[in-house]
Amino acid sequence: MQDLKQVQKFIMAFDQSFQRAIENPENIRPNGTINWDFVDADVYMDICETFGDLSANLSDLYQEEFDFAVQEQISEIDDYVHAI
Repeated sequence: MQDLKQVQKFIMAFDQSFQRAIENPENIRPNGTINWDFVDADVYMDICETFGDLSANLSDLYQEEFDFAVQEQISEIDDYVHAI
């Protein structure tokens, strides 16, 4: 079981890094779509700088958070496109 404070710190760091990565022009293709592989790489590098090599538990948490954040972002984009 992971320490709740460590998990909270991890999620806060993840969210901040994810936001920076999706706004980074280097992670946006010429057609305006997000290159999720680049976002994943940027976020993973940021998280490893803060937390070191991810243990199995943190690696699982990273994957869950990344998948959730991507789906949330795609949903927001879809909502925006349908509202126009």
